[in-house]
Amino acid sequence: MANSIAARRAKTKRGRREILKHEPKVVENPKVLACLRGHATSSVVSGVLKEFYSLHRPLAKSFTRKNFIRPFEAAGEAPLEALLAKNDCSLFMLGNHTKKRPHNLILGRLFDGHLLDMVEFGIEDFVSLQAYAGRKRSLGIKPCVIFKGGFSSDPNLEKVKNLLLDVFRGPNASEVDLAGLEAMVSVEVKDGPRIVIRHHRILLKKSGGKLPKVELEDTGPTMELSIRRSQFAAPELMKMALRQPKGLKPKKVKNISYGEGLGDTVGKVHVKKQDMKDLALRKMKGLRKGALKAAEQGENDDDHDDDEK
Repeated sequence: MANSIAARRAKTKRGRREILKHEPKVVENPKVLACLRGHATSSVVSGVLKEFYSLHRPLAKSFTRKNFIRPFEAAGEAPLEALLAKNDCSLFMLGNHTKKRPHNLILGRLFDGHLLDMVEFGIEDFVSLQAYAGRKRSLGIKPCVIFKGGFSSDPNLEKVKNLLLDVFRGPNASEVDLAGLEAMVSVEVKDGPRIVIRHHRILLKKSGGKLPKVELEDTGPTMELSIRRSQFAAPELMKMALRQPKGLKPKKVKNISYGEGLGDTVGKVHVKKQDMKDLALRKMKGLRKGALKAAEQGENDDDHDDDEK
């Protein structure tokens, strides 16, 4: 997306600021989700697009105009890439409805202004958040995302999991406050394969101790997705998209390494070889030097007496 903007030469200060805003950064801006309508939609598809937009605001843009875009067909990627580049969106959700593919939903993402990967789903058993009573989640909140089932059993399911995590992850957060853990998204894979998505609200109640009692309340929306078509990125392109800038990599420090899981710092301390006899331990009476020498001398005297006999 930055290439098409940088190709134009800025004539004003405002234009130069706009070009600088879209240039590559060490820490990129949060990804914005574009909710697009196809040439024909159903009430189910319109409801899904509307509620995904409301859940992802302010990192989402809704397009009410119909778009004749078919990204899985030949030359169908170019108009989609141009539309997303114009609106600075790197995630998209395209909904349409046909007789051949009813209640169709396409999720995808871009890298460097070009289509990276996308998956087509069929929407089933959709329940709107309006059907659930109670308080809804706050605007712009970062949810906890939990994946259940056999995502690791199939390489394609692992790629679908990575795409869904990119969609649901929300804004970047350097710190987590316990009071801010308000929403949770549960993604479960079943036979078919079918993916069930549920939204919950996290309730922290008194437990009589230091840690609160955690309860989950259904807030919606809830839906079941069946996988139809998919187009994944080539391994080389995905490796390039996952490359980490040098500015984010921690500098190498002697004898210090960083854990892969939670980023823990692990230090290595070099100690000289120690003599176990010189360790400052609690010594019993029977282990003192005088007692040991006396015991050894007594054993020698006994052996000498036996020899004389």
